[in-house]
Amino acid sequence: VVVLREATERSEGGAMLAGADVDRIVQAAEAWLEGALPPPAPSDIYGDGFAATRIVDALVGRSVDEFAPNRLARAPWSARIS
Repeated sequence: VVVLREATERSEGGAMLAGADVDRIVQAAEAWLEGALPPPAPSDIYGDGFAATRIVDALVGRSVDEFAPNRLARAPWSARIS
C-alpha cells in the first residue's frame, strides 16, 4: 500500500508513506511492484472476525469467549449449538 499523505495515524504495517511528492510516489510504487519491500505482517487491528458471535452470545446469556488476537480462527458455530 502506498499512502499519499505526509502522515497517517494508522499503521497497517507494510504501508509506505509517499506524501504528495511525485518522485516519492513513483519510487514507492516501483518498490512494491518489484517486490523490493517485504510483505506486510499479518495484522489483527480489525479484530478476529468473531465480534458478532460474542455479541450474540452475550445477548442470549451464553458465556463469551475473550478476544484473542493471535488465536487461530475456528468456525463460530462449532461447539455453539445448544
